[in-house]
Amino acid sequence: MRTYSAVIVNFNCARLLEECIRSVVEQTEKPLEIVIVDSASTDNSVLLLKEHFSGLNPLLLLENRGFTASANAGLACCTGEYILLLNSDVLLDRLFVEQIMKDGNFETERAGIFSGKILKLNNETLIDSAGQFLGKSLKPKERGYCERDENRYSAGPVFTACGAAGLYSKRMLEDLKEEGKVFDESLFMYYEDLDLGMRANLLGWKAFFVPGAIAKHERGGSVNKEERALSRRYAFPGKPLNLRRTLVRNRYLVLLKAFPLPLLLVFFPVLFIFELAFLCYLLFFDIKATYGFIEAFKGAGTALAKRRLLMKRKKISGWELFKWIS
Repeated sequence: MRTYSAVIVNFNCARLLEECIRSVVEQTEKPLEIVIVDSASTDNSVLLLKEHFSGLNPLLLLENRGFTASANAGLACCTGEYILLLNSDVLLDRLFVEQIMKDGNFETERAGIFSGKILKLNNETLIDSAGQFLGKSLKPKERGYCERDENRYSAGPVFTACGAAGLYSKRMLEDLKEEGKVFDESLFMYYEDLDLGMRANLLGWKAFFVPGAIAKHERGGSVNKEERALSRRYAFPGKPLNLRRTLVRNRYLVLLKAFPLPLLLVFFPVLFIFELAFLCYLLFFDIKATYGFIEAFKGAGTALAKRRLLMKRKKISGWELFKWIS
């Protein structure tokens, strides 16, 4: 029987945190342990955890270290063969894990990532993610995003799972470690799922989509009501300035660090046009966010050093990743 641990990462999402935890507690396939990591929330998340979930021994960080460091702290506490990693703005169907355990391609050699069908929490008729792929601009692409859920996506291989909810092989996560860490803590948050998925693919691990495993996700659940409404409507412009800078920075750090040369060369024309248009937008409408380019430049040396180590270890050719471009 396969065992798993659950890790929930929370920051300022008290209004959904209790439901998220209960959706894990009520899984028909029970976890060995539930690790809740709070990254120094300033809402009433900590009070809620102390009053209602103290028996789960929540891990309360003293400062906001971002998703990557918080996830690493939680993963270090896990003993299961598999890890269910969740954002606290995700609610699981009771059969989520059971469906993955039943229908996932566990017998496939080096099966390491399992994605369920994630619907929008505020509109469950729409898909949030049916597995993650790559767009021609080499940005992560959530398959089915904002499409009506009509069961058109069947079980099968995907590039990776949406970072909001996925089941991961602990053996794979150990294999992916860089400097003893699963997630790259220099990213803080954003693009960490793309970085993990790219490393997993290059090292020969496989990801699978299980449509019967249902979850609901509210993107941007940790931001306040006004920012959340803006973010839903305007995506990048609606995010706070520090997060816009982080998005800009991480875009280029992950490209430098994890993308093999064939992808970068073949899609360079698309990249050039996309990035030039984006730079023009920032210069005219969001000049403060351009500081993300400076941060990316500062981190480029470290990213390239990590790239050299990753490319030495890769088990597949970069050309094999073209099948995930859509």
